[in-house]
Amino acid sequence: MNLLKLSSVVALSATTLLGGATVLADSTDDLKGQVRDVKTDATIQFVPGDGETVVIPPVDENDPDKEVVIPPIPGPDGNYGPLTITYASAFNFGSHEISNVKTHYPLIAEEYELKNNPGVMRPYVSFVQVSDTTGKNEGWNLNVELSEFEADADNAVNKTIAGAQIEFHNSFLKYPGDESQRPTIEMDDVKAVLAPNASMNLINAEVGKGAGVTDIVWGNQDAIDAQNPADGDVLNHAVQLHIPAASAVDATTYSATLDWSLVAGPRDVQ
Repeated sequence: MNLLKLSSVVALSATTLLGGATVLADSTDDLKGQVRDVKTDATIQFVPGDGETVVIPPVDENDPDKEVVIPPIPGPDGNYGPLTITYASAFNFGSHEISNVKTHYPLIAEEYELKNNPGVMRPYVSFVQVSDTTGKNEGWNLNVELSEFEADADNAVNKTIAGAQIEFHNSFLKYPGDESQRPTIEMDDVKAVLAPNASMNLINAEVGKGAGVTDIVWGNQDAIDAQNPADGDVLNHAVQLHIPAASAVDATTYSATLDWSLVAGPRDVQ
């Protein structure tokens, strides 16, 4: 009798253990393939930019050995604002002998200091850079107006250069943002002629376009780099001053002003 009872206890215990193992296996199988989804938030807030402005070089920006440092041009009050022209090139057409024939004078390339090699200057393309950090995406348009070339000497007989014009050749737009937000170049990208007291549309950014940095560029950097400064002025043939043969000039310096104008909102095409 005692043996029977012991056998029963052992059998019962074995059944209990096996049953427990079976229950565990069934529970694991039921969880297979189940996933619990938990969602959390990640946020960031943007406000219109109104701080320090940095000019981003339009060429060789990915080559640290060739990158130049270009100082921005502040606004009249010393500030930049979220929609601004951060830089516009000045045009120096050099010093030349007076000629009685029609002449085109190419631009002397501007020079900037290399970022990683202070004191070493690099001749560079000419450009105008627009920065839109408003966050409104309302568009903008860029224009330029040229004044007369006026003699610096008060006693000059020929006060202005009659018929003088600035020619822009092979203009191109540089926009590193998404292609769908790319502004439109308005000026003729093959040859555009700007006469004194006349204005020209350069770039137009429709609503939803032109956010970030946009450049209009004149010049081939490879062609500029290929010139040896020891041979004379490094020239940028993409910008030229045209003076007709009939224009009489004095032996003095003539200066004009390029008025680069940035307007909020796209250009109103009539």
